[in-house]
Amino acid sequence: DASGGSSGGSLRTLGPVAASFAGVTDMSGLPEPAMPAGWGYSYLDWMGAYGFAQAILGALYHRARTGEGQRIDASQTEAGIFLTGTSILDWSANERCWIRYGNRSPYQPAAPHGAYRCAGDDHWIALAVANDAEWNALRSAMGDPPWARDPRYATQLSRWQNRDDLDSHIAAWTRDQDHLQLAQRLQALGVAAG
Repeated sequence: DASGGSSGGSLRTLGPVAASFAGVTDMSGLPEPAMPAGWGYSYLDWMGAYGFAQAILGALYHRARTGEGQRIDASQTEAGIFLTGTSILDWSANERCWIRYGNRSPYQPAAPHGAYRCAGDDHWIALAVANDAEWNALRSAMGDPPWARDPRYATQLSRWQNRDDLDSHIAAWTRDQDHLQLAQRLQALGVAAG
């Protein structure tokens, strides 16, 4: 029972608590050492509802074909566990433990790669630089500042290896930019931005 009392062995909860039971809360947020963020709302209310609706449709289909009813056992936690399937499979097959990567690319060494605050109230730009040509275009858009010529940013791999420092430079630059104008300007130069 949500109040902490006993209700005959059953446990009632809310979506964010079910998400924690399922492990998806720990999987969301910025990389360590940041704390897990959760999703900030009851995402499993939606995911559970989709799964429950599918189960109901399956039961109705079964009844129409056989005349038999169905018992549906539905759990938000199980709906959340379904969302962790890829990371569970990665651990089972590759012994690779899930780590939070926030807005960074988990699939290629892209840097900069993230969401950066812009001028205004809660305005952001998402950037993804996947190769040297895109980096050179971004440098041009920034006016080729001296820090961008640092050898640590000379190659895609070295930018990725120094992504924390690079992110701080990019964030300092975007902070005073209009997010929409900047996105258009970067897209015109071939930089993935939005």
